[in-house]
Amino acid sequence: MANLLQKALFSLVLIFLFLTSATLSQQGRIEWIEDLDKALEVAIKSNKPLFVVFRCIP
Repeated sequence: MANLLQKALFSLVLIFLFLTSATLSQQGRIEWIEDLDKALEVAIKSNKPLFVVFRCIP
């Protein structure tokens, strides 16, 4: 039963993230900044949170 609830909650979260990201990208509001210092500066000036993704690209 708990496993089923976890799967349902996970599915709802994925659907929510998909819908919000699709809506934001259609409105052209997402601007990815690859320079961490610049992104931090923009986040502070605009009083918005910073989403950081660390990835290893060979």
